[in-house]
Amino acid sequence: MTAEVLSFYSDTPRSSMYIVDSSNHGVPDALIDTDKQIVFDQSAQCGERPTKTELELCSLNYAFQRTDFGRRHTHVIKITGKYKLPSLYVMLCHTILPETDLILQHSSRHHKQHTEILGFRVARFQEIFSDLQSLGGNLETRVFRLLQSNKYVVQRLDKIRVEPPFYRRGNNSVLQSL
Repeated sequence: MTAEVLSFYSDTPRSSMYIVDSSNHGVPDALIDTDKQIVFDQSAQCGERPTKTELELCSLNYAFQRTDFGRRHTHVIKITGKYKLPSLYVMLCHTILPETDLILQHSSRHHKQHTEILGFRVARFQEIFSDLQSLGGNLETRVFRLLQSNKYVVQRLDKIRVEPPFYRRGNNSVLQSL
């Protein structure tokens, strides 16, 4: 699935794409240059018996510790690797405001912010990450609570259509847009 999704983003300059692979496999460098792959063994880096949220936060933090995103980028956007989003790169290049600290996908629900797309201003990542770690609940609940603080400049993206095939999420639902 990863190779298929990465191939889908052929309109995205490879210099702007990174993958974080916590299963320690990576992808062929024909898809993403090796120096743009943050590949590690989650079980060795993220402690014993971590929750799903702890794994997600561990992966984000690991990527930021190992890569100097700020040298070339003002914002980094995490996208769950099973979604194909048409014209994503073009939309992001023309939409993200420089002062935005936190980039969120359109969809949310009561007391939760979906995080299939979650972006950060690189200069404020450590502060945002620290705040997320200090909050309770799963990642979606933590991001929602972070929004309630009004501490960060937030930008919510327009609804983005997902290209089929549609994959089930952790709660067994299927998203056709983010």
